[in-house]
Amino acid sequence: MPSKLKLRRQRRLREDVIWWRAEAMDCKARVLELANLLEEAHRQHVPMPALVPARISKCPRPPANGDFYQL
Repeated sequence: MPSKLKLRRQRRLREDVIWWRAEAMDCKARVLELANLLEEAHRQHVPMPALVPARISKCPRPPANGDFYQL
């Protein structure tokens, strides 16, 4: 028959394994929940409006010779 010390160590080890397994399951559930939230955020694509400064938007057309605007 094993000694009381060995039995106590085995019992504590089993309890620790059970606790770690429960913690791992909680972490996995939380990670999957966050992954679902991230996936929903990716699906809710909202295009950002293109803001153009007023002085650029008043230019009639781009220059024909490829020069840049003189602002």
